[in-house]
Order: sequence, then structure tokens, then C-alpha cells
Amino acid sequence: HSFPTRRSSDLIEEAIARDGIPYNVYHERGILAPSGENFVDYHDCFNWFRTLVEDYEIFPLQIGYDRYCAQYLVQDLKSYGFHMDDVWQGDNLWGVIQETEGLLKDKKIKIGDNDLLKIHLLDTALKMSVERGRGKIIKVNSMAHIDGTAALLDAMTVRQKWHNEIGGQLKNE
Repeated sequence: HSFPTRRSSDLIEEAIARDGIPYNVYHERGILAPSGENFVDYHDCFNWFRTLVEDYEIFPLQIGYDRYCAQYLVQDLKSYGFHMDDVWQGDNLWGVIQETEGLLKDKKIKIGDNDLLKIHLLDTALKMSVERGRGKIIKVNSMAHIDGTAALLDAMTVRQKWHNEIGGQLKNE
């Protein structure tokens, strides 16, 4: 038995109705690509990174990732030759969160007209731990999306970790 699959345009329309965000505009601008039907198809992620190298000659020096549900993607990317660095999401990123906030305020991180990332940043709050004196990112409400913020923090964690070795090549100018 085969199950009918929904077209990506139908999935985008469903997401627009659910979230009230114009995903079709982000898709048209190349900021967003539909993937999978009910979950992200990691083959699409792998192909995106491969396209960076093969079509655009962009060679990521390190790829930071949250190890949650990324096992097969990480294996494929490592096999292709990418350097992978796992990032544990939690209050251990407090220093990275503070640095990223400062760099955003100082306009050292340039996100241009990526309104979708701006939405994710605005959907992000901090949950502070009084006993530990640091915080971790959370959604401002259950319907919010913060994946873009988490990805930015993954990248900033890798930037911070590898700064002494390859820092000059990681500038966002």
C-alpha cells in the first residue's frame, strides 16, 4: 500500500494557515526550502550542504549541530568530508548566548533581510536558573519557532570554540 504524499505547496499553505507566517515568500526568496512531509528529511539538509560546495564553492570550515535527532545526517556529512562539531543545547551555552546578544546589538552579526531568522529571534526567551546563575533559550509560547535561534547559537558555539585556530576566517562581513 502506498500512501498519498502531499505536495510541498500544500505543506507550505498549511504552515501559513497554522503559524500566520508567509512561508511562501521565504520559499520564493530562497531562505526556506520545504523538506519531508511530517518531519525534516535529512537528505535535503545533506544535499543543501553539498550544493554549497559543488555549486557555489563555499567550504564550511566547521558545522555545528545539536546532536538531537541528527545522527544520520552527521554520518553522511562526515563521510562527505565535512568537519562536524556537536553542540549540547542548554544553560551551558550561557556565555555564547551573552556574546551573541552583544554582537547582535553591536551590529557585528549581519542577518540582512532574513525576516524568518528575525521572527525566530523574537520568538526566543531566556529561562534563567537562579541557582546556576545562567539561562537557556526557550520559546515565548508553545506555538513559537526558535530553530533559527538554536542554529545561530550552534554556529556561534563552534565559532567560539574554534576561534583561536580559524577565527579570522569566520568573520561575518
